Amino acid sequence: MYDVNSFILFNNFVQLFKVLKLKIGFTVYSSILIIGGVILIFISPISAQMAMQTQKISFDDIYQMEIDLRLGGNVEIIATDRDDIIVTYPEFATMEMVKNGDTLTLKPMSRSKDIVDQESLALNCKFETPMDLSLVVRNVLGNVKVFGIRGKLDLQTQTGDIQLHETTGQHYIGIENGSIDAQIYLTNTQNKFRTDNGHIHLTILDMQPASIDIKAFGGGIHLGVPEGFAAILEIFDEGSIDPKHFVINDGRHLIRLESTGQIEIMGSSNNSEPEVTDIETEEQEIVKQKPMNYGFSPHFFAGYNRVHGLRVGGKVEVKPVIDETYRSFASIGYGFASRRLNYQLGVEKWWFDHYNLVVGTTFYNVTDELNYGGLSTGENLVSSAVFGSAPLDYFQRHGFHAWLKQKLTSSNMLKVAFTSENHQNLFKWTDWSLFNRYNYNWDSLFSDDGFNWLNLFYDRNREDLQPGVWGRVHPKPSNRRIDVGRLQSITLSYCFDNRDYKFSRVRFFQSKAVPHYLTSEGWLGHCSVEQTGFGSELGFTLFHLEVVHYRLLSSQKNLKFRLQAGFSPQGLPRQKLFYLGGLNTIRGYGFKTFEGENKILFNIEFNQKCGANQPIVAGFFFDAGQAWYSSRHWKINEFATSIGLGVSLFLSTDQEQSSIVRFELAKPLKKGYGFQPTIRISQML
Repeated sequence: MYDVNSFILFNNFVQLFKVLKLKIGFTVYSSILIIGGVILIFISPISAQMAMQTQKISFDDIYQMEIDLRLGGNVEIIATDRDDIIVTYPEFATMEMVKNGDTLTLKPMSRSKDIVDQESLALNCKFETPMDLSLVVRNVLGNVKVFGIRGKLDLQTQTGDIQLHETTGQHYIGIENGSIDAQIYLTNTQNKFRTDNGHIHLTILDMQPASIDIKAFGGGIHLGVPEGFAAILEIFDEGSIDPKHFVINDGRHLIRLESTGQIEIMGSSNNSEPEVTDIETEEQEIVKQKPMNYGFSPHFFAGYNRVHGLRVGGKVEVKPVIDETYRSFASIGYGFASRRLNYQLGVEKWWFDHYNLVVGTTFYNVTDELNYGGLSTGENLVSSAVFGSAPLDYFQRHGFHAWLKQKLTSSNMLKVAFTSENHQNLFKWTDWSLFNRYNYNWDSLFSDDGFNWLNLFYDRNREDLQPGVWGRVHPKPSNRRIDVGRLQSITLSYCFDNRDYKFSRVRFFQSKAVPHYLTSEGWLGHCSVEQTGFGSELGFTLFHLEVVHYRLLSSQKNLKFRLQAGFSPQGLPRQKLFYLGGLNTIRGYGFKTFEGENKILFNIEFNQKCGANQPIVAGFFFDAGQAWYSSRHWKINEFATSIGLGVSLFLSTDQEQSSIVRFELAKPLKKGYGFQPTIRISQML
């Protein structure tokens, strides 16, 4: 803690005598500087008690108060039983007020331009408000204290400390240089606490479950919870590859803790519990290890596609408790239509507590997808098994893969991998689906023959193009062919990830950081080059780049940018081609409208959170891109572009564990195309 007025006065004092240093000599300069510092010690209480003024503001129809303090100063906000807002601030300042709907914006300003330019005095302000009020505070230099407020708190300061005392609601607290000391009551919403250079001391006062993201860089984390509190703890430290998981009293809401310092969890339970490694506690231990993340952890799965039909199987990962520096994994699955057995076996080992070095290898015979990243696993299953469409194509890989990973910092990873495998074609073995079993021409739904809904379920033997009850029957598309042969390649890749909400997709037991809709700020970047050789029958060189940036505009608004680029100077086999068009790529165009050996894709989205608990996210987007073959000269005016609107509905107030329904309406910026509506059950960017 420090007095901002004294800090600024002393800084101006030093700047003045730096000018005099050359004229009066170093000895005299040092003496004056010391004497000046002593004088400031005595005058700081006087400057802290400078003349103040008060102003009363009507509270009618105010839901949120925003405080924008562009000069240095301390902010104190106290909840009272008043029906109005009382503001106390220095006499040399004015208070600019702007009311927009139910939001009141207050900007303390100095009357004197000279004072503003010199920043000679701090604008210390005190706000006495009714208890039920949402707050937004933006401060440059100074401390922020909040007492007893019930509402959403969005507090951001560049330098200074933030103190919360018995606040209730949703908390978004961020500091660049300083510490956070908070005693809070929770509501069933997301909460974020972050300091880039300081520590966090957080005490939870009630039993309400909620998701919390706590990050302290340059300091430690101290988390206090009441007796009986339930949650899942996910703990990251700078040297860990995978987070450690613990569960408190069979909780389901996730609390993430990430720190470069010591992490402490404290409780006041009277029941003795087993000790837990890596978490230090005082009083009684209330944390229990989450069993499914250690030892033997089997999982069963079931899926459906047109090359395997119904596919069932299981997978297991073994990570011994006594030695968490290695893991082994295996999976097996069987397709009933193709009568094909898939399997995978692998092991991974790592060394060093910080900046781990990881070595792993795996042997497999698996079914993979052609290169398209716009569809989630759940959407693919619904499309294939329920609606009878065939969005993805598949091929078979058989061989082994080895890798070496080096963690450079907490946000940077370098990886070298060697692949040796055979690629084979897969064929369509089934056309079954709950609806649309014979791929009827939906345009004839309301023809003169009428509509017979039983046709959507009832199987009948029909020849191709034989007239149906209402239209014609067409065969469903076959699985695309690939270029078969042996592939042997080396891949060098680099990943950078400093997002506030990190998410990874796991395929074939390998984790890859991918964009996620809950991320609000930070960068994610991938770049890689794959070169074949060593007797490979499939020859190519492939460069790939992806950069994603999230920019937080306010607690309820953010921008998302994504750039993807792929380039192959020698051409690619068909299973490595790029596809664009449709979901999560260039919306408004048909699925896989564009394909080629090279691609460029750019997306930008603006999103606004709506509702009391923000269960709705609405916004607009712009997409641009193209895919083309190396043999064709591509021109920039051939870019495909589209614009559109999107609305995501979270079916639970806890967005981390909520199901999503997303509505998108896209319009290609090209003549001849109309609006294309889409309903999704996921959101990737």
